[in-house]
Amino acid sequence: MKTTKIFIIAAIAMLSMQLKAQVTMDFEPNNLPSNANCWAMGAMTGYYSASTVISGGLSARTNQLTSSLPTSTWIKSPWLKPSSGNITFKVRLDGNAATTRSLRIRFIPYNANAGLYKEGAAIADSFTYNFATPVSGAGSNSVRNVSYAIPSSIANTNNVYKVMISFMGTGGTGRCFMDDLEIPGTYWADPTNSCLPMALIVDADLDSVQDIDDAYPKDVLRAYDNYYPEKENGTLMFEDLWPAMGDYDFNDLVLTYKFNTVTDAKNNIVEIKFEITPKAIGASFNNGFGFMLNGIASNKIYAIEGLKTEANWLKLNSNGTEVDQKTATIIAFSSANEILLNPGGSSGVNVDPKATYVKPTTLSFTIKFMDEKGNAPNGYVSIKEFLPEQFNPFIIINQERGNELHLAGYDPSDKADSKLFGTFDDNSKDGNYYSTKNNLPWALNIPAEIPYTIEKVDFVKAYSYFAEWAKSKGDFYNDWYENKDKYRDYDALYITK
Repeated sequence: MKTTKIFIIAAIAMLSMQLKAQVTMDFEPNNLPSNANCWAMGAMTGYYSASTVISGGLSARTNQLTSSLPTSTWIKSPWLKPSSGNITFKVRLDGNAATTRSLRIRFIPYNANAGLYKEGAAIADSFTYNFATPVSGAGSNSVRNVSYAIPSSIANTNNVYKVMISFMGTGGTGRCFMDDLEIPGTYWADPTNSCLPMALIVDADLDSVQDIDDAYPKDVLRAYDNYYPEKENGTLMFEDLWPAMGDYDFNDLVLTYKFNTVTDAKNNIVEIKFEITPKAIGASFNNGFGFMLNGIASNKIYAIEGLKTEANWLKLNSNGTEVDQKTATIIAFSSANEILLNPGGSSGVNVDPKATYVKPTTLSFTIKFMDEKGNAPNGYVSIKEFLPEQFNPFIIINQERGNELHLAGYDPSDKADSKLFGTFDDNSKDGNYYSTKNNLPWALNIPAEIPYTIEKVDFVKAYSYFAEWAKSKGDFYNDWYENKDKYRDYDALYITK
């Protein structure tokens, strides 16, 4: 009913304006630009009833005119459909010692691709009025009547424009008063929808997001896509001999990923679409892979579609999340060896340049936060509650559920074996998990798709500044993974041809 009322109010306002066939501004208390009628002003901050008032009780007054630019001091009409006739208004100068004073009228066309306000570039066809000299002294503050005929190229075209009137000047401290503005045309703005043009606002699914900004214009539940990483896939790399250092080649499990957090008109999460692609296995262990959605409870998930994971150590809730986990935990696959098959005759998969290359398979699945009817059994989750850094990936080492390895500094799940912390080379303590005494991690999350090391090649050799980045806790060489001069040793990297 709320939406219907808004449309009725807008329709009545539009009909009223159509009957008037002109858009007016007299700056009286019931018709000020500050009211919800979609007018705008720049450096015109007051309404005065002093002796310089032009008509009625109030007139608009500019700030001191000290610029010859039309973007310094101005008033801008709402969206309207101009018709034939003259734009008219009254002006009066104030102040003294001015060198020049002038005003300019321009038309701003609607541009659907021009940002928040959809205002295109002001068209060149404009009118400039120069106040006759002298612009100060006796007689300078007399009322002038300004009149400008709307060009035929703009009038009666059924296109929408804003009329922008700019005040300019140099020298002195003079200002300008304005009153009784009349513009031939039909008011065409919608105050209930950011003052955008009424007839041009298309919202097919009535979710309050206009189609041009709606990634799902025919779906009332979905409105926006939020990709991470935004442009390319991210890369996850794991060293599975944790808590011991191992060979430190970071290719025991390599996968790329991208996820799209789909939100509704209010930026509540509808679903998260994942694509995960195991790229290489450089391990003798058979590892599983999962992730936590930090900050989101398991009971906030409605269902997981497109994912079927089975293992004798894995038990799932009816919504697809792992049982006995406070934080929503999703096991994407229980066995890397079943996703990326070994071609035989080699150790590992896609880590030896001389061995057969295996084309990876992408896993695609969707975590739903509400059902198709728009119900949210456990309440909405705002996108503010799930930022990219709350994606908490981990591997389950060699099918041992408690032996899980996360990114440095990330919390383990409720099923992690706490007895492993602080053993061998692990220095987990005080809630800071999964790093050595020198801050070296066993897992990496890079927001780009980068090459990984050949089997048994030290990762520190492959990426020249990785160790300095890790030891500094990220203070130095944040770009260590980028393809810059002397940043990579390509002889140490597995390059897919």
